[in-house]
Amino acid sequence: MKKIKLTESQVSKLLNEGSYDTIKRIYYTDIKNLKSGKGTLDGTAIRGIANNLYDAIKGMGTDNDAITANLNKCVNLHDFKNVRNKFYSMYNEKLLNWLDDDIDGDGEWTTTVLRPLQRIYDASKDAGHFNEVVQDDTEKNIMGKFPCLGDTPGYKFARAKNGILYFKVNSDDYAVKEDGTLMKHDGSKWNSFPEKTKCVGAKYQDVSEQDINEVGGIDLSPGVEKVEPEVKSTGTTNNTTTTGDTKTKSTTATSGGSVSDFQQKLKDAGFGASLGAVDGRLGPKTAKAAMEFIKSKGLLSETDELSLNEQISQNFKRFL
Repeated sequence: MKKIKLTESQVSKLLNEGSYDTIKRIYYTDIKNLKSGKGTLDGTAIRGIANNLYDAIKGMGTDNDAITANLNKCVNLHDFKNVRNKFYSMYNEKLLNWLDDDIDGDGEWTTTVLRPLQRIYDASKDAGHFNEVVQDDTEKNIMGKFPCLGDTPGYKFARAKNGILYFKVNSDDYAVKEDGTLMKHDGSKWNSFPEKTKCVGAKYQDVSEQDINEVGGIDLSPGVEKVEPEVKSTGTTNNTTTTGDTKTKSTTATSGGSVSDFQQKLKDAGFGASLGAVDGRLGPKTAKAAMEFIKSKGLLSETDELSLNEQISQNFKRFL
């Protein structure tokens, strides 16, 4: 049996779907089914089209030619979606409802709205905007390890080859290997950042803000507060320093000479009554004296008082 391939308009006729029904399907259902791609128009252009459509519809008369001309400024369905959403956000009215109040008859709907919308729909269909994006294996692996790259404003995938992901941030060219080595192209050659890429927490820094000559690698988590491990009180100070690849370890006690010095400073400042004896132990009396000292400097609000005792105990070095 010979297979017959029908066009969109032929399917619409078989379903007895008129112009308005087709427009409504594109306006709601097809826009909702977009799975990939993006618009071509910037915010200024989108706002301008939305305003022009409003001006063409409002009032006693309707400028059909202006409606068609402005819809034709949309290159694909993403553009029309953005215009539709902008119209609603500015005028608190659905664009389709406004058109429905002013356009009558199947022929007028076809020439004024359907033809430009059908072209817009076809452009997105031809571009594969209704299909899921299939990631290259290299991009998938690297983006899985370093999701902050995709969160960088202006990120755009370029290509993937030999385990390296090449991408752009606005007009700058970057590349990253699966081991985290990040490179930036200076126009003639690739330069590597001295340390590996890392993504920590929920806030990331734009890679374009990194200076390859000044930053020790690419730190994509400046907005994430680093929490120091809590140091338990032992009454002694233990400092260990090694050379080579071993990091320096330092532990500061919360009692002993350093606490005594702190207590003496509080006493000298006139808070001895609350402090009590200078005993080298960080307790409630020392915390109370410290709180009174900070309040005297105008650095503490009433809402901070309840938690300050705990903060002093946990962050003792901040108050030395």
